[in-house]
Amino acid sequence: MPNEKPPPIAENMELSIANEEWPLRLSQRFPLGTTEAALVATLSSQGFTIDRRNKTAKADWANGLCNNEVDVVWQADGSGKLASVGGRYFPVCP
Repeated sequence: MPNEKPPPIAENMELSIANEEWPLRLSQRFPLGTTEAALVATLSSQGFTIDRRNKTAKADWANGLCNNEVDVVWQADGSGKLASVGGRYFPVCP
């Protein structure tokens, strides 16, 4: 069952433009060169489900009749620093 609120990193996101806003938030919060461990620790502490093997994370919450999900995908270099980070927002409305 989804949470009632988005994770802190996704709070106050304008849902009508979330697919543009979400990747920007991620790149600002986790600039390239940030350690993968820092990204995972931050997202985990905010309630994201982490899949380290596939380098993905997701969180979901309910908003009225709709369910919302954000995901995060990343790649790290050999020293464990972010080489890329991105994500998408998925609304699910009946």
